[in-house]
Amino acid sequence: MSNSKELTPAQKMIGDVAPKLVQLNDDVLFGDVWDLSEEELIEVITHLAFYAGWTKAMSAIMVAKEVFKK
Repeated sequence: MSNSKELTPAQKMIGDVAPKLVQLNDDVLFGDVWDLSEEELIEVITHLAFYAGWTKAMSAIMVAKEVFKK
């Protein structure tokens, strides 16, 4: 297997048990979701405030604000 690429952390942990979850984790979550623009991320946090709680959303926005400064 000299040509195979290195396994992701999710593949190493649960790839043998839940390959679809690993694929969604690697391709969707870290491939698409974490590649959101600043505007999209703010929209997501605002939307999730109603599900995750207002305090958590406010904390998340403050973290996002600091990250976007950099």
